[in-house]
Amino acid sequence: MTTKRSKELNVHPSDILKDLLENEKLSISNFSKLLNISRVTMYKVINKRGSITPNLAIRIAYVFGGNPDFWLRLQRKYDLINAEKGR
Repeated sequence: MTTKRSKELNVHPSDILKDLLENEKLSISNFSKLLNISRVTMYKVINKRGSITPNLAIRIAYVFGGNPDFWLRLQRKYDLINAEKGR
Protein backbone atom coordinates (compact mmCIF):
# COMPACT_ATOMS: atom_id res chain seq x y z
CA MET A 1 0.00 0.00 0.00
CA THR A 2 1.38 3.39 -0.98
CA THR A 3 0.96 6.07 1.62
CA LYS A 4 0.06 9.66 0.91
CA ARG A 5 3.38 10.73 2.37
CA SER A 6 5.41 8.53 0.02
CA LYS A 7 3.61 10.00 -2.98
CA GLU A 8 4.49 13.51 -1.85
CA LEU A 9 8.15 12.54 -1.46
CA ASN A 10 8.43 10.84 -4.83
CA VAL A 11 11.09 12.99 -6.48
CA HIS A 12 12.70 12.01 -9.76
CA PRO A 13 16.44 12.76 -9.86
CA SER A 14 15.80 15.02 -12.85
CA ASP A 15 13.90 17.44 -10.62
CA ILE A 16 17.10 18.04 -8.67
CA LEU A 17 19.29 17.99 -11.78
CA LYS A 18 17.15 20.70 -13.39
CA ASP A 19 17.68 22.94 -10.35
CA LEU A 20 21.42 22.29 -10.36
CA LEU A 21 21.70 23.02 -14.06
CA GLU A 22 19.73 26.22 -13.67
CA ASN A 23 21.83 27.36 -10.70
CA GLU A 24 25.05 26.66 -12.61
CA LYS A 25 23.62 28.15 -15.82
CA LEU A 26 24.42 24.92 -17.67
CA SER A 27 22.48 23.76 -20.69
CA ILE A 28 21.59 20.10 -21.03
CA SER A 29 23.88 19.97 -24.04
CA ASN A 30 26.87 21.38 -22.14
CA PHE A 31 26.15 19.17 -19.15
CA SER A 32 26.12 16.14 -21.44
CA LYS A 33 29.55 17.12 -22.72
CA LEU A 34 30.88 17.46 -19.17
CA LEU A 35 29.56 13.99 -18.36
CA ASN A 36 30.84 12.58 -21.66
CA ILE A 37 27.43 11.11 -22.52
CA SER A 38 25.09 11.72 -25.42
CA ARG A 39 22.71 14.64 -25.36
CA VAL A 40 19.87 12.21 -26.11
CA THR A 41 20.66 10.19 -22.98
CA MET A 42 20.63 13.30 -20.81
CA TYR A 43 17.40 14.58 -22.37
CA LYS A 44 15.78 11.23 -21.56
CA VAL A 45 16.84 11.48 -17.93
CA ILE A 46 15.79 15.12 -17.64
CA ASN A 47 12.38 14.32 -19.16
CA LYS A 48 11.87 11.30 -16.85
CA ARG A 49 12.14 8.84 -19.73
CA GLY A 50 15.51 7.58 -18.57
CA SER A 51 17.04 6.51 -15.28
CA ILE A 52 20.16 7.29 -13.32
CA THR A 53 22.52 4.35 -13.78
CA PRO A 54 25.50 3.67 -11.51
CA ASN A 55 27.83 4.98 -14.23
CA LEU A 56 25.79 8.15 -14.66
CA ALA A 57 25.57 8.66 -10.89
CA ILE A 58 29.37 8.57 -10.68
CA ARG A 59 29.67 11.13 -13.46
CA ILE A 60 27.09 13.49 -11.93
CA ALA A 61 28.80 13.28 -8.53
CA TYR A 62 32.13 14.03 -10.20
CA VAL A 63 30.75 17.20 -11.81
CA PHE A 64 28.65 18.50 -8.90
CA GLY A 65 30.43 16.83 -5.99
CA GLY A 66 28.75 14.63 -3.46
CA ASN A 67 28.15 10.92 -3.44
CA PRO A 68 26.93 8.80 -6.37
CA ASP A 69 24.86 6.80 -3.91
CA PHE A 70 22.61 9.85 -3.41
CA TRP A 71 21.54 9.74 -7.06
CA LEU A 72 21.09 5.98 -7.06
CA ARG A 73 18.97 6.00 -3.89
CA LEU A 74 16.81 8.78 -5.28
CA GLN A 75 16.24 6.84 -8.51
CA ARG A 76 15.57 3.58 -6.65
CA LYS A 77 13.02 5.25 -4.38
CA TYR A 78 11.28 6.91 -7.32
CA ASP A 79 11.10 3.59 -9.18
CA LEU A 80 9.84 1.69 -6.14
CA ILE A 81 7.04 4.16 -5.39
CA ASN A 82 5.95 4.10 -9.02
CA ALA A 83 5.99 0.29 -9.02
CA GLU A 84 3.81 0.25 -5.90
CA LYS A 85 1.35 2.59 -7.59
CA GLY A 86 1.07 0.15 -10.49
CA ARG A 87 0.04 -2.81 -8.30
